[in-house]
Amino acid sequence: MDEFLLTICPVFLGGGRSVFDGGVEKIRLKLLSSRTLKSGIIAARYELEK
Repeated sequence: MDEFLLTICPVFLGGGRSVFDGGVEKIRLKLLSSRTLKSGIIAARYELEK
């Protein structure tokens, strides 16, 4: 995989367990571009950092 396109919906939910806590191998990403849509959703494009 060369690139990742993430669609982020910023929401505050309060407490609870994060889906990103432990058990996941960490990878380094470089942000290529991002834009915020009228709805508040963020479209971000990343590539693997070498």
